[in-house]
Order: sequence, then C-alpha cells, then structure tokens
Amino acid sequence: MITWASQSAELRLADLDRERIARAALRVIDESGFKGFSMRAVAKQLDVTPMALYHYVADKDALASLTLEAVMSEHPMPAEQDHWREDLLALSLWIRESTLSHPAVAQLRRAHQIWLPGMFDLIERWRACWLRSGLSEVAAQRASGASSLAVIGLIDEEVNILQFSNPDPELMDKLPNLSAIFSTDENARDNFELVVRSLIQGLCSELADQPAS
Repeated sequence: MITWASQSAELRLADLDRERIARAALRVIDESGFKGFSMRAVAKQLDVTPMALYHYVADKDALASLTLEAVMSEHPMPAEQDHWREDLLALSLWIRESTLSHPAVAQLRRAHQIWLPGMFDLIERWRACWLRSGLSEVAAQRASGASSLAVIGLIDEEVNILQFSNPDPELMDKLPNLSAIFSTDENARDNFELVVRSLIQGLCSELADQPAS
C-alpha cells in the first residue's frame, strides 16, 4: 500500500540534485561547524536517507568538494583590475569575503585537501600580478609566495578572533591598553585593506634590488 509518507519521500528524492545537496551542506556547516559536517547531517537537512546522497556524491570528500564549489559560485572571482596592485587587493578582498561568508568551509577544505579549478586560476592570477610589478622574476616569485601566506594567515586569524569572546572585564580594567583595543569599534574590512596595501608596498620596497638570478 502506498502511504502519504512514502509518496512524500519519493517527491523529496525526485527533487534531489547536486545543487540542493550543496545548499544543504552549506547550511549544515554554517550551523554546526566543521565537526558537525557529515553525510548523515546533510541527509537529515534534506529529510532523506544518507544512501540517497550517494547517487550524487561518491563519498564525504566529494561532498566537501561540492560544498566548496557552492561557496565559490556564490562569490565569483572579481574582474581583473587595470593596475596590478589594485588587482592584488581585489583578489585579497574576494578571498576574505568568500571565507567569512562560510568560515568553517576553510577548515573543511584543509581537512579534505580540496583543489578546484578556480583555485588554480587564483594562483595563476596572483603570481601574474607580481610579474607585472616590475620586480625581477625571482623577486616576484618570492613576493607572490610571501604575500599569499600573509593574506591567508590574516584572514584565518580574523576567523579565529570571531569565535572568541572578550577577556574578563576585571582584567581589562587593570590593563588600559588591552581595554582600549577591545573597546575600539574598528572597521575590520578597512583594517584588512590597510594591511594588504602596506604588505604590497613593503614587499616591493624590500625586493626591488633583488638580482634576477
């Protein structure tokens, strides 16, 4: 006998596709974090059995890749800027925006060692920016590596800070500098841009005289 429940389940399965799964996976990781991300949790979000997902994703690694693809589709890479410095800044702001939109996804990517085509495009463009800088190729390569590590590290630390509460108020009362730092209402995006611009300028200055070989 066909019941209402079985009909509903069939309808849910009929509507299932990779896009719906990706959206559900993002909801799971946003709400439950990296530790709460699993095939079972995503299936529960969709009100289907975990086995239903295996028609669309082979395993948890594939589910993680699909999730990251969804984040990148939400935030397309910005158009190339005329000046290489502005292009680096635009890319840095794009990485930050993408990461902060779904903070736990960065941890998911590292855990599952995910490489997507868009990531290779980013690496190619990042290095191309530095090759347009006028630095020697050796210096540009060094600047490309150093700047990418610094920018990613800065964003990762911003994500970490968002997860912490302020220190004990009594401690802050005893340490005026600490209190001033935590009570200042600063624009995080502006601070990020300031650091990235300073980083680019500093690397150019430091590496300008580095020999070509």
